[in-house]
Amino acid sequence: MKKAYYYFFINPLKQVYKDGKKVKPRFTIPIKTATKTYEVSLFSTKNTVYMIRIMIPNLNEEKITEYDIKLVQMIKEHMLSVLKFTYDNEISFFRPVWVFKDETEPPALKLKISEQINPKFEVNSENIKSTYCTTFQIRHQLRLLSDGQDSRIPLQYRFLSLYKLLELEFKNKSTFKKDELSNFLSKFEEEFKNLKISKRKLENYIHEIRDKCAHIKDSKETFGVTHLDQKSAMEVELFLPLFLKICSILLNEKYKETGFTLVQRSN
Repeated sequence: MKKAYYYFFINPLKQVYKDGKKVKPRFTIPIKTATKTYEVSLFSTKNTVYMIRIMIPNLNEEKITEYDIKLVQMIKEHMLSVLKFTYDNEISFFRPVWVFKDETEPPALKLKISEQINPKFEVNSENIKSTYCTTFQIRHQLRLLSDGQDSRIPLQYRFLSLYKLLELEFKNKSTFKKDELSNFLSKFEEEFKNLKISKRKLENYIHEIRDKCAHIKDSKETFGVTHLDQKSAMEVELFLPLFLKICSILLNEKYKETGFTLVQRSN
């Protein structure tokens, strides 16, 4: 049997994270369900909370089930809510990492995070100036696109920013210009299929994920709360680079007469 440890790091990030025999959590809480007992642990110094660990037991292989993912999401979100009330109301988690171990093995983690700076990079002030001037007429679209690629913003809001950009360009009052939107998105259908995250058409998938991101409950009245469940979050994170590309190409094609070209940044 296997078990998995999910680690959620709290911003601002440290350079080194450790877990093991010499590093103990401040507390560990067992969370019992009908089938197994999960654990959530909090790591802190005297005055700084820096990491949360969630343990998933009784795995037949190194694979997290959909049920386990939902439990991890529930456990993490409740801890986040509690910390906002009892520690820091602006607290946020960095993207998680997970480690699989044999059922009898203790947790072990040694992770170093460092900032990489390209010494050859130079600020292109002329490009900044000209882009500012030529894009002022589409400043709302540019702001939505920039929010969509900002990794500090929760995934659901990044997705909704890009969806709003589609609304600005393809919506007529309360309804989409369906033919125009469909024709534009059809160019990206093959790339979407290659992601293998859904069998739905790209346009339908975008609308479906929009509903998940915008509403607390889905069609089955299941809570998604203010954050996407872990499965949906993984899907959206996989889809976002393509969505950013779609929106960048849309602006490039529609506003090419302004004389600028958006180059999509890699996340």
